[in-house]
Amino acid sequence: MNQRAEILKSATMHVRKGEVKNKFVYNMDLVMIDPEVSCDNILFSRNRFNMFSVRNADYGPKNHGITAVEWIRQSFEQVGLREFQLRLMTQPRVLGSLFNPVSFWFAFKDEKLVAFIAEVNNTFKQRHFYLCHHPDFQAILASDKFRAQKMFYVSPFQDVQGDYVFQIGLGETRFAIRIDFQNAGQGVLATIYGDRAPMTNFGIICATLARPLGGLRVMGLIFYQAIKLKIKGEVYRVRPKPPQKDLSS
Repeated sequence: MNQRAEILKSATMHVRKGEVKNKFVYNMDLVMIDPEVSCDNILFSRNRFNMFSVRNADYGPKNHGITAVEWIRQSFEQVGLREFQLRLMTQPRVLGSLFNPVSFWFAFKDEKLVAFIAEVNNTFKQRHFYLCHHPDFQAILASDKFRAQKMFYVSPFQDVQGDYVFQIGLGETRFAIRIDFQNAGQGVLATIYGDRAPMTNFGIICATLARPLGGLRVMGLIFYQAIKLKIKGEVYRVRPKPPQKDLSS
């Protein structure tokens, strides 16, 4: 596993299945960092304003009284995983602005991915976590599929009932993540894919110039797609109460 801080020039594609069709592809910027070590440079900072930044307070469940990293480590340890290296793949704050639909906490042993937690946010400031791994914590391959029951309201145009099927491939220079929401022949297929490269100031400047609005851009695109779905006749689902537990496994 490479310990360097990385910037991931990426794209996300969503394809809606069922009677109401919809598809979009947007470019996006991710970082992958060791959340337990300092990796600040001129234009990237932890827990303070910068062109790119990652703040501890933006992650983990609320009101647990411990940091996100501590809670994530405890969650892995509670299912029997110990002595692992932790990496966080996430959208950074861009000039202070952030909305992060999904981040991934990766657990590595002997440089191999053995477990992950998907941290999912909705636009109502709620958050839920899905933990996936093989029963014996063997290495996760790009062809491996992990099914998790959907527990959390993400979009007013998606049912809560159904399953997610996760696939994750982390190559040396490329990565691809597939999240297939399945619900009786309907649902949404979401993919995130792109290039891995060392984080540089030049890369951060290029990403910021290309997408300077950061989280505001993400929120704007989400609401734009919601308007399209409403115009196409998709049914609005009322938001239920969130699940009592923060983590599903």
